[in-house]
Amino acid sequence: MKVNVGESHDLVESFTNALLAADESTCRQIIHQAFKRNDSFIEVAASVVCASMKLIGERWQNGQSDVLQERYGCEICFRLVNELAQYIPLPGPEAPLAIGCAPPDDQYQLPTHLVELVLREAGWNARSLGNNLPLESLLDVVTRYQPRLVWVSISVIEDRASFVQTFNDFALRLPKGVFLVAGGRAMDDDLRPQLRYSAHCDNFYQLAGLASAMLSQQGE
Repeated sequence: MKVNVGESHDLVESFTNALLAADESTCRQIIHQAFKRNDSFIEVAASVVCASMKLIGERWQNGQSDVLQERYGCEICFRLVNELAQYIPLPGPEAPLAIGCAPPDDQYQLPTHLVELVLREAGWNARSLGNNLPLESLLDVVTRYQPRLVWVSISVIEDRASFVQTFNDFALRLPKGVFLVAGGRAMDDDLRPQLRYSAHCDNFYQLAGLASAMLSQQGE
């Protein structure tokens, strides 16, 4: 199927419909065309993948799609994103280290993987540790490898009070000088003031801007 990559809205709609239909071939064509057109992974991550997954989530909540379509859509996106990863230059030896994950009870591996690749495109040696990872385990890794930046991608929270306590304990125990970034669809207006972090990002454009600004400061 030949896909005409046109306006952003039409692109997202086409990609979303292909995901819901489990049409991986069409999804691949759309996402690769979008990448070549923009020559930027962040545009694909923010304007195609995230926009489509948000739309699928809304349709799921409205009963217009089911959990199988939503989860399999995530799996398709994960595979296609990995295909695009080969076009993102690997960081040089001077690139600062960034490490992150999605916390316990968060079953979504795609968002933290997207963070990894967005940061890599911005010039960081970024490593995602995956999803459903205890923050105590992340702290052990951070203490050992001393990254400059740490991220936590928060898509789902089962017990908000428990999460706030665990997250803030993690933040307070981070080594001095580590910059903690939090983000994800679960970071709503009620949760943000309860958490300790260096910065929060509502989207990948903000994350890329923050990462680039930190690199610029490092070079001064």
